[in-house]
Amino acid sequence: MFKRKAKPKAILDFLHEKHENPPNIIQVKNFMAQLKKSMYGPSTISLGELEKLFNLNNSIPSDNCKSFVVNYVIDDYDDVNFRFMVSSKILLKLALREELIIHADATYKLIWQGFPVLLVGTTDRNRKFHLLGLAVCNNEESDDFQFIFRTLKEAVQKIYNFKLIPKVLVADASHSISNGFKRVFSDEVVIRMCWAHMRKAVKTKAETLSQKENVNKILTDIDSMQISKDENTFLLAYKLFLKKWKHEVSFLKYFQKEWHNKNKNWYEGASPGTPSTNNGLESINRVIKDEYTLRERLPLLRFCYLLMEIVESFSKKYENNLQEFSDNVSIDLSTWTSAYQWARLNKKIEAVSSTSARKYLIPARDYNSVNKKNWSQKQKITLMNI
Repeated sequence: MFKRKAKPKAILDFLHEKHENPPNIIQVKNFMAQLKKSMYGPSTISLGELEKLFNLNNSIPSDNCKSFVVNYVIDDYDDVNFRFMVSSKILLKLALREELIIHADATYKLIWQGFPVLLVGTTDRNRKFHLLGLAVCNNEESDDFQFIFRTLKEAVQKIYNFKLIPKVLVADASHSISNGFKRVFSDEVVIRMCWAHMRKAVKTKAETLSQKENVNKILTDIDSMQISKDENTFLLAYKLFLKKWKHEVSFLKYFQKEWHNKNKNWYEGASPGTPSTNNGLESINRVIKDEYTLRERLPLLRFCYLLMEIVESFSKKYENNLQEFSDNVSIDLSTWTSAYQWARLNKKIEAVSSTSARKYLIPARDYNSVNKKNWSQKQKITLMNI
């Protein structure tokens, strides 16, 4: 049998194998158009029809996996504005965590009219992404992200009587996401810049340098900065970076403005133990496009029905134990093996205590011990050669 949601050409290939006189591709396309119309209604929809659809699907269902419209807003007073978010009880329940990590982003090329689809989710202790809900808005401004964050917060409070207090937001450099998030939650929450987005943007800018031999050297230094374990280490490395590359005036001006003044939290120590990228969310984008829309842009009405199906599909994975949320870190065999091999090196670890912390000095490379006296005299980073 041909693949579910197959395109006309795939259906026609299947029919050629099974029948002597199959229809032509025009007939297949016409049949599919009529079938979609009978299942989903016409491809175009008015705001009134859209609101009617939402009202039919906004009741909280008894079935934990059944999708429903968690909230919607339609405003055509001055300009046409609409927003709606779809989720299920089992997906919303994933947000019942004391140290919740939120991921958010927008994706396009799903809806024929060009409206963005907003995704919000979380990651577990193994840094695996879990979808919390999907929204469609006619834009991706701060108000739109504020809508999805507030909807999530109020839904969890209403259904589970749980006060949502996120620990970290992981997003790209879009201030629409961070501003919308701050309006709903708090300025004290760490807003972590996605390292993958940052690295890609910096690489693009670095490749415009006139001295091409410096591109990889600069990127290597930025990679070294990214693994800074805390803010003090990061700031010291940052100062060394500015001093080393002071002759690249234009690039440093860009780097200071974008990746220090505006978006500084792209290094590991900004939020230890949390994902440094939005790659998990990006993978969900690909799944939706590859497996559900088949890279075809759907009219808004038909995408609304598909959205309900997508949420139910993700929800049933948890009910059928095909996917689970890990509250404990899993250590795989390769990690245990590496740890065992390192322990066999017999390195001497020195402990250094202070009034505020306890630090451990671990010998690097082929050394078996640390010169504690020399270390105390020179507590500076030598991450880069100046």
